Amino acid sequence: MPTVIVRGQQISVTPSQSVGKGGEADAFLYEPGLVLKLFKGARHPDLVGKPDDQRIARERLAEHQQKLPAFPKGLPNRVVTPIDLAMDRRGQIVGYTMRYIDGAEAFLRYGERRFREEGDISNDTMVQVLL
Repeated sequence: MPTVIVRGQQISVTPSQSVGKGGEADAFLYEPGLVLKLFKGARHPDLVGKPDDQRIARERLAEHQQKLPAFPKGLPNRVVTPIDLAMDRRGQIVGYTMRYIDGAEAFLRYGERRFREEGDISNDTMVQVLL
């Protein structure tokens, strides 16, 4: 598992700390009440043999170098936002910490395109859910 730097401290996570897995990132319980979300790089095992997905992962990481530091601060507490950035040893952003929302698994399904399409969930419904 990768070692990252959060708040100047080296952090290593293990598969036993995993609390979620998605197309773009894996999430690990970091501290009580906090999750470390780590973006999948082009060499992530889930992307082996998938050149298009590897290219997308490289582009996503490049985009996050500007996007995450510019994330708005001071949003309402009901909005789950990045808390601290996670960096690799080269100083590149590879993820972030965020509050852990226990019991949100059902809600996370709405982020899966296949779930929405198979369930015939409209964009209007998604807007209402997110609001």
